[in-house]
Amino acid sequence: MKRPILVATILAAVIVSGAVFVSAAGAQLVPNRNHPAEASTQYDGWAIPWPIVKCESGGRNLPPNRASAAGYYQIISSTWAAYGGRAFAPRADLATKAQQSIIAARIWDGGRGASQWVCAKLTGY
Repeated sequence: MKRPILVATILAAVIVSGAVFVSAAGAQLVPNRNHPAEASTQYDGWAIPWPIVKCESGGRNLPPNRASAAGYYQIISSTWAAYGGRAFAPRADLATKAQQSIIAARIWDGGRGASQWVCAKLTGY
């Protein structure tokens, strides 16, 4: 993880790879874990660990299954909606990989959302 950047005494906004990070005076400016560019460097091009993606979809953008899980990350429709995915597309497999990565990173939340994927437990996460 990148080191946080200390912000001076004024309100600051920094634009990095299309993601905006804003901080108030004296606070720390930290990387946005939900930005796909950062997620991809941490997990070999994916927003969550590759073993989970491999187990869930084999890295393919799959149409919905019986449980409504769809896309590269096999996100069910209710979770897709709850994490803002419908701003991109009605369901995961209709969104781009980058858009799916944004939502998957929100769900993953640094590992705190691992329980949202059956394969996380199967692969040791």
